[in-house]
Order: sequence, then structure tokens, then C-alpha cells
Amino acid sequence: MSSLLHTVARFDRRVVDAMSVMALPLLRISLAITYLWFGALKLVGASPVEDLVARTVPIVPRRYLVPLLGVWEMVIGVALLLRVALRPTLLLLFLQLIGTFLTFAVRPRDMFQRGNPLLLTKDGEFVLKNLVLLSAGLAIGSTARRRHEDVPSADRSA
Repeated sequence: MSSLLHTVARFDRRVVDAMSVMALPLLRISLAITYLWFGALKLVGASPVEDLVARTVPIVPRRYLVPLLGVWEMVIGVALLLRVALRPTLLLLFLQLIGTFLTFAVRPRDMFQRGNPLLLTKDGEFVLKNLVLLSAGLAIGSTARRRHEDVPSADRSA
């Protein structure tokens, strides 16, 4: 029985070690793909959130705002994919996310059903999921001073 537990523990350690090496690079690449895809949709005029974006920032004409946001998101995506200029890229990412959360203040009727903050609309759900993108950006940002993106190892004796 002790041998089986030891084998399971060793296997578990290998799996967790492999995940710690893959997690942050895959998170960065996933975030890059998301930004590239969403940005491209805005550039070709096929984004399902164009109306929401235009209503949230009505002072900028839609014909300029949506493509500009698309380019912004594409720049973020390319820089994340190539892992270049990480700090300025994450600044652009965080500013873009602040803009998305602005919809809750500027367009609450678009975000909540019947004004109830516990009942999100489809647009509200779409924007709220950006909390995950924000968390991903923070995780990626934690690697800015390191050469490698792997998760720092914990005490291996455990």
C-alpha cells in the first residue's frame, strides 16, 4: 500500500510540475488569440458588440471607434503572442478592460435585467467575463521580471 501511495504521489508531482510549466504560456497564448479574434471581428465589421461599444462611447463616431478598438485589441494580441513589450501591452490591456467595465456605469440598462444588479443581460454577461481576462493579465504580468513563464515552484518536499 505504501508503494502505491508513493507511486501516486510521484505521478501527481509530475503532473503538477508539467502544469506549472505550461499554465502561464498557454494562458498568454489563449489571451492573445482572444484579443486577436475580437479585434479582427471589429476591423471587418462583424463584432456582435459594435452597438454596445458605440452606445458606451457616443462622443466618438462609431465608424472610427470600433475599428480603432479593433486595432488596439489586435496590437495587444500580437504583442502577447510574441511576448514583446509586456509592460506596455498589459497597460493597453488593462485600459481596454477598464473601458469595457465602463458599460456598467454608462449603460446599466444594457447590463442588468429590469435594473436588478443580480440579473445580468447577455451584454452584462459578456462584459462580466472580462474579470477572467483581467485575472489572466495579472497572472501574465507576474512574469514580467522573469525570463521564463513557468509558475515558481513551491517547496518540493511536500
